[in-house]
Amino acid sequence: MDFIQLSSIVVLAVSVAVLYYSMRRDDRLPLAPGPPRRFLVGNLLDFPKSRPWETFHEWAEEHGDIMLIDLPFKPVVVLSSAKAAEALLDGRSDIYSDRPYSAMMDLLSWGWAISVLPYGSQWRTYRRYFHEHFSRSRIPQYHQVVLQQTRTLLTRILQAPEHSRAHIRSLTGSSIIEVVYGAENDALTQEYVHLADQALMSARDTAVPGAFLVELVTILKHVPGWLPGGKAQRYADKYRPIILEMRDRPFNDVKDAVEAGRAVPSVAYNLMTQIQEDYGTSTSSREQEIIARDVAGMAYAGAADTASSSFSVVMVHSSHLNSQTTASAESFILAMAMFPEVQKKAQAELEHVVGMGRLPDFNDLPALVYLNAVVLETVRWMPTIPLGVPHYVKVEDECNGYRIPKGSIVIPNAWTMLRNPEDYPEPEKFKPERFIGKDGKLDSSVRDPTSLAFGFGRRACPGMDFALSVLSIYAASMLHVYDIQAGVDESGRPFVLSSRPTLDAFSPKAAYDVPEAFGPPFSAGGTAHSRGDVLFIDLPFKPIVVLNSAKAATDLLDGRSHVYSDRPYSPMFELLGIRWALSILPYGTQWRTYRRYFHDHFHRGMVPKYHPVFLKRTRVLLANTFEDPKTTQAHIRSLMGSSIIEIVYGTEGDALTQEYVELADSALEAAQVATKPGAFLAELIPILTSIPGWLPGGSAQRFANIRRPLVEAMRDRPFQDVKNAMSAERAVPCVAYNLITQIQDEHGATGSALTADQETIARDVAGVAYAGASETTTAKAEAFVLAMAMFPEVQRRAQAELDRVVGASRLPDFNDLSALTYLQAVIMENLRWMPTLPLGVPHFIQEEDEYEGFRIPKGSVVISNIWRMLRNPQDYPDPEQFKPERFIGADGRIDTSAPDPSTLAFGFGRRVCPGQDFALRLLTIYAASILHVFDIQSGLDDDGQSVALSGETSDDGFSHPVTFPRHFKPRSDQAERLIRELLLEQEHASL
Repeated sequence: MDFIQLSSIVVLAVSVAVLYYSMRRDDRLPLAPGPPRRFLVGNLLDFPKSRPWETFHEWAEEHGDIMLIDLPFKPVVVLSSAKAAEALLDGRSDIYSDRPYSAMMDLLSWGWAISVLPYGSQWRTYRRYFHEHFSRSRIPQYHQVVLQQTRTLLTRILQAPEHSRAHIRSLTGSSIIEVVYGAENDALTQEYVHLADQALMSARDTAVPGAFLVELVTILKHVPGWLPGGKAQRYADKYRPIILEMRDRPFNDVKDAVEAGRAVPSVAYNLMTQIQEDYGTSTSSREQEIIARDVAGMAYAGAADTASSSFSVVMVHSSHLNSQTTASAESFILAMAMFPEVQKKAQAELEHVVGMGRLPDFNDLPALVYLNAVVLETVRWMPTIPLGVPHYVKVEDECNGYRIPKGSIVIPNAWTMLRNPEDYPEPEKFKPERFIGKDGKLDSSVRDPTSLAFGFGRRACPGMDFALSVLSIYAASMLHVYDIQAGVDESGRPFVLSSRPTLDAFSPKAAYDVPEAFGPPFSAGGTAHSRGDVLFIDLPFKPIVVLNSAKAATDLLDGRSHVYSDRPYSPMFELLGIRWALSILPYGTQWRTYRRYFHDHFHRGMVPKYHPVFLKRTRVLLANTFEDPKTTQAHIRSLMGSSIIEIVYGTEGDALTQEYVELADSALEAAQVATKPGAFLAELIPILTSIPGWLPGGSAQRFANIRRPLVEAMRDRPFQDVKNAMSAERAVPCVAYNLITQIQDEHGATGSALTADQETIARDVAGVAYAGASETTTAKAEAFVLAMAMFPEVQRRAQAELDRVVGASRLPDFNDLSALTYLQAVIMENLRWMPTLPLGVPHFIQEEDEYEGFRIPKGSVVISNIWRMLRNPQDYPDPEQFKPERFIGADGRIDTSAPDPSTLAFGFGRRVCPGQDFALRLLTIYAASILHVFDIQSGLDDDGQSVALSGETSDDGFSHPVTFPRHFKPRSDQAERLIRELLLEQEHASL
């Protein structure tokens, strides 16, 4: 099956979706409200890729506590209130107890887990046996194991505090393994824990929305792993053996021990005996063994509940007994460090109840009312499974006048329910007191968060009591002997804690602080695996490699530029007719030709030729800013656009120049919209570009039909004007004119008309300069002005240097720049602080490569994370600070040993920006000129309020500042005089 055949399957699926979409419309009760749906794909492109519970919370505020999210073939109903969840999932559990089918869970062989099993006789059998061993009345028989493992944890933290988080994770794993399999050998226990961690990684990966296209197009599960589109099979082939070993190996060890007469009491041993007694000879011994094995495996793995659907998202871990308890334990530690007053109050209660001469045990817990409230508040404040585990309704239902379609996936948004201010006033605060009544006991009138956090109806977590008992004794033990603080990192700086799941430090009580830094795993839009400087993100048909360090980018994009100089294909760029642009052209003969001609006109030696235009246009900007300071951002855009247009096309008239600037803006906007992630499904499924705009699914063609003429006009119209001027013998020197004559000379056609191919080269190269330089230089200039307003001490120091070098009686020119060392450092810091292209321009590798022991697949899109490279604290200490001094040496000159940010900000290898010298010279004279005559401050908005400036940037491809200063005041009478002289010169020039 090749890509065309695979695409045909997808198109067939899309066609079925159209039929399905049209057939399901009827005159029955209306569907529940939800976000606006797009034809054919519904809300697929709106579905949040990260922290969806927060997005669903925002949508619910607009659409209500029962909300429909329309995904192809999979309508999703989100319940955002306890009332709705209890009415449906508890009150109608007979029809809401099923689970949605997951193609990935099927491929991975997770189908034996109780959380994945369909509602039916097998599930009821498994659930009954599980409940018999983990019901509330059974928990006390496991207290001794849990207590022993908890005290081992306390010792290990004291001995190796740098591994505290690993010790916490080991606590619940080793406890459950000893309970279920009787394993007491520490080495063997750790092997089992490691197996479970690896297996559960597959459950977490498959839970990431959009990670596997097979969850939407189930037929793809039949595509072999060695074919394009076989990602699901490849992944399953890797993890399936691990999952089966996790389930089978500990159970087989117990079987062997039973046969050898050395088995110890455990859940697995008891299950074998119990099932044998229950079934006798009515079932085969193999069937009995499977039941015992699977039920034991569910307890061991924690049932991987949150991974049962590709639409559920895991925050930290994805299970109930083992991993949910681990995540709650981590949340508890974080809360104690963030809310020290709660920690102190709980410790005071422990000292009162337990005393200082011993450790807490389970007999103490009933008297520890405040500690019990802290555990409840931990469950509420940071639920381990924010979206609960999806349910599935097999029959159509109705609630509150809305129809819930048959086949809907029903998701309880536990995160929103646990932040309902009616149940929990001031929900963002960590307040255990909310659960304690006036009589000093737990208040039964306050909604118990465990009734929401551990699921609903018949699918509520059967291991809840075990998990809470482990968490409670762990919390009591930790607080009794340790003070928990944020701690410091390896550089001695305090950790900044937030309500994301992060652990930082433990210290023996009243003794010392021990740092330990942690962070949540990285995932973005697909299954992501971190390899240090290199990150692999697996998207359908588009493997992506992200380079996070200058070393990795230099090694690959510079050092191996012969294989890393291509560009990925963009179907939308093809539709828009932008494939002529130098930055987009595939690496090859045409690119080399275009690059050579571009370089001939924009290399470092040619840039001084354009200085007069830079100076003239910059001084126009100063005059315009003086007359209308509140629209300075528009003046900056005009400066950059008009400078480039005059240089490339010789255009000096303001009206015509402005028309060209607006054409470029419209064309670049189309390019930004077209390539925004998720904007057009055609970027993932190129065959969709063939669907005519008048048909459903033809959004790519419709968009291109409107915007393509703008792109073509931007490229063609100015060039045609130059050609017309040449024919009329009134052409002025410019890049376009020089390109035409240069190409004529090289092809021996001086004075003759260019061939169509030769004219195309001249037109396209001129268009590249016109379109490419304007947006990037504008963004850099805007960032510079923002930085000067945000960091006034930098502004004052640069102005002092200008006063010393230039003086107050004139404006700066290019002869001054070499003496303006601090200003040059400011420009360098500006490039570093707010890079215009934070992720650079993607490269593409057409052959497989290897780097530091890892394989980089053929066909990978390679992205350089310039933003992160320019914030590497080893190269740029205190990277969040705007510090031009970092580039100045002890001798007062630019320090050549400091990494130059322009070597990162302008790209790598053979695809480095060929116009960087042009851009930097224009930016530098602009910066010197505006600082010499203006003080830049935040100013007031249209409502008279002070503009709140920040370093936040747009996410539309080019990184522009979101906020911009509005106060530009002449620095002095002398400065105002210089500006007024410019105004007079402009008036005389216009006469």
